[in-house]
Amino acid sequence: SELRMSEEIPGPSRQGITLKELLRDCEQLIAAYEYDKARQILNMARTAALESGVSEKHPTMQRLRTQRMRIAPYWWRTLAHASGTQLRRCRATDAAFVASCYANTDFAQRYNRQAPWTGDLGKALEKAGQQPPLDSGMLQWIICDGETPIGLASLSSISAANRKAEYSIGFAEAPKLSAQTIVRAQLLLLHFTYFVAGFNKLYAYIYTDNKEALHNSTHLGFVEEGILRDHYYLPPGRFFDVHAIGLTKAQLLASPFTLKLARRWLGMDWSALA
Repeated sequence: SELRMSEEIPGPSRQGITLKELLRDCEQLIAAYEYDKARQILNMARTAALESGVSEKHPTMQRLRTQRMRIAPYWWRTLAHASGTQLRRCRATDAAFVASCYANTDFAQRYNRQAPWTGDLGKALEKAGQQPPLDSGMLQWIICDGETPIGLASLSSISAANRKAEYSIGFAEAPKLSAQTIVRAQLLLLHFTYFVAGFNKLYAYIYTDNKEALHNSTHLGFVEEGILRDHYYLPPGRFFDVHAIGLTKAQLLASPFTLKLARRWLGMDWSALA
């Protein structure tokens, strides 16, 4: 049994609607951030198609699967640990904190040397916190200790097809934070990437003069993949070299030290989730 674009979606509550119309309805709901309603429609369509004998490998099912992944609830969940360390989606009220981070020269030099945002930062953060990351290619978090923001983290250049993303993390007052808090935040991000979102690789670019970040990343399991010469042209107007580092899921699972950290600081046995 096949279900073509022109055919009706079976089911008691949506009889007479075609897949094209259904996906159009979902797009309107997604544009209005009505994700729960969009998920209900997609789940109903999937159930109805399966009951009609449509194979999971059929293009219709693949298209529904893509749409369901696009608005999967996990993109908006806060990543939290019982200790109080958490990563949550950004919002408009984070504007003052984010601006203070980039006004901190030391933080900006370590985290991102691009020119700071000059528009309505609150509006941009609110939109970034609501958008599906697969649409924007970016997932931005505020790292918190309890309710207090302490840093920024993100996945950018997200590629669902290649199951990879660029990774960035920085702490506004790193010297004042415990090592456990910093490591726990990093581990929460890794857990989400590999075992919730199902990605295969994280990579990052680290300025060659940021030896601390390179040390911390390789200590966590990332592998140096080379140096990219003159990779960024940044203020005050010169080129910068960067270390290219990466971590695949296989490399993560082959690292006894990183697995030990996850068990110790998250209470997670990643090897059992593989």
